Amino acid sequence: MIGRIFVRRHMSNSSQITSSVLCALTVIVLISHVSAGGHQFRDMSKLCWRNLSTDEWLCRPVCHYGYFSLPGMKRCYQWLGCEHINTVIEVGDLIGNGAVKMIFKAFWKDFTFALNIASREEYYPDYKHGKSMITRLQPNPHVIQLIGACGTRYLTEYHHLTSADKFLHYITSDKYKHHDSLELRYQLCMDYLHILDLLHNGPIGTRVLCDSNDLKKMLSQFLLRSDFRLIYNDMDALPEVNHTANRLIKCGHKEITGDFVAPEQLWPYPEKEFSDDEMPPYDEKTDIWKIPSIFNYFLDSRTDAASIKLHLFHIHLKCREENPKLRPTVREVITEYKQAWNSYKNQQNRRTEL
Repeated sequence: MIGRIFVRRHMSNSSQITSSVLCALTVIVLISHVSAGGHQFRDMSKLCWRNLSTDEWLCRPVCHYGYFSLPGMKRCYQWLGCEHINTVIEVGDLIGNGAVKMIFKAFWKDFTFALNIASREEYYPDYKHGKSMITRLQPNPHVIQLIGACGTRYLTEYHHLTSADKFLHYITSDKYKHHDSLELRYQLCMDYLHILDLLHNGPIGTRVLCDSNDLKKMLSQFLLRSDFRLIYNDMDALPEVNHTANRLIKCGHKEITGDFVAPEQLWPYPEKEFSDDEMPPYDEKTDIWKIPSIFNYFLDSRTDAASIKLHLFHIHLKCREENPKLRPTVREVITEYKQAWNSYKNQQNRRTEL
């Protein structure tokens, strides 16, 4: 069932779901009154998912704000501070390097983390902004888990599949292609929409995904968990829109080009040289424009998605309205996506009955 969150304590043989479906779903015991296979589970203390590399279940305790846990841990630990990060944490290889921060593998006991270190002084405000966003969104199953922080360093959970722009490479490889399914891919689309909903309607105000001038850059902001679920990770550029105060945003101070971005992000005066002072601001509807491109990436060229694509044709047209005010909200898009999936499943059930 796409978009649902399931709880799991144990599964009998009679209640098992087919492996392709089960692998595509996060099993989160954070929410009550949810059932799978006709059974209701009541273990509220763990978050579990299936590692598709090893086909084993991974579980960790569910933690409150200010605490973290990792698979294999029996309890939650308080976020690590300077005394641990500067002395106990072992720093490994460089695994990412950008204008704002460098990312290293890091180790503590038998656990692996991602150590984020500010790169350049001129980008330190962006670094602080990203760290603040991650901190304020804890804990959330769609957001990278914070492990600890100290000055210009912070630790987060490590995901070995790395960023979502590598999804097609992984899912078509010999190691993972037997896990490929329409449900798994559609769940990634739903994950993306739920993350957008968190940014547009969540506790940190209305935020805009600004590190998104092309598809690869957009996807690189997200990580793939070992069950191919989407985790929001890079939050260095999330300016806030405030419609009540009539405060809009601009993504950076340089001219943006390309056909991936929304029309209002392009310089509107071709007869003049670009000027940041004259560039009109915009709002979160730039994120809505990009939804069809994300859908097309994850669904790729799957022929079994034809009926879903047809169902979503009109909402995707609305996402591409030139006038941003005419585009739907992310919650309206989520509603259409859920209806499209339910319609698809009903069709499959009717075919099975025949």
